[in-house]
Amino acid sequence: LADGITYLYYRVTENTAIIEELHESDDYDHLGSLQSAYFYRTGNNEKALQFIKRDSKFTRPRIVSACVAAELKMYEKARKCYEQIKGNSNTRIVDNLFALDILLFLGDLEKAVQEARDQKKRLDALGYKRPFVSLNLRLNLIANSNLPVEELAEKFQADINESETAKCHGNYLLGLIARAQGKPDLAKTYLEAAVNTKQFIYHEYEMAKALLVRGIRPIDDEK
Repeated sequence: LADGITYLYYRVTENTAIIEELHESDDYDHLGSLQSAYFYRTGNNEKALQFIKRDSKFTRPRIVSACVAAELKMYEKARKCYEQIKGNSNTRIVDNLFALDILLFLGDLEKAVQEARDQKKRLDALGYKRPFVSLNLRLNLIANSNLPVEELAEKFQADINESETAKCHGNYLLGLIARAQGKPDLAKTYLEAAVNTKQFIYHEYEMAKALLVRGIRPIDDEK
């Protein structure tokens, strides 16, 4: 895959045949997560799940594939993937932050809250400067996801509205949190807001769209 612009052009124009062809390339990370979500939306579960294997060379697509696994009720596989990513000393800091999505897809808010708070403490102790607003927003939303989602949205409204990127990331996470809290109607509203940002380059946009297309199902108690 030459560059992201090539992929995004065909994504925006919904040229499925070309996207299938581009997907055969395996020399990318960020775009792999986009495509994993894309193939879940279009019903190709096998390709959507292909990055979950432990020897996958890219972490971000593996995270999205694990989220898809949770959607397909492959809970043990999704949770195992999360633990492997977390336990890998080579996992980048930013990918550890994105891996928290897996816990939200599993509906494990208690663990997600604790893990986010633990990560925030470690990063603060290291003096790590989070270079993107979306990363701070991600940590803050998940670390406080024990609050009712309506209260959470109000608490961080200014941060969410800071940019279209922040709106995409923020509303996507609010949608996942709302569903985990058993509020599917609110989840739908937040996910629609994420899609309306048209931030095609982020897997949050593509996965929000996928959830809306395939339906926001409840999370099983035996997860």
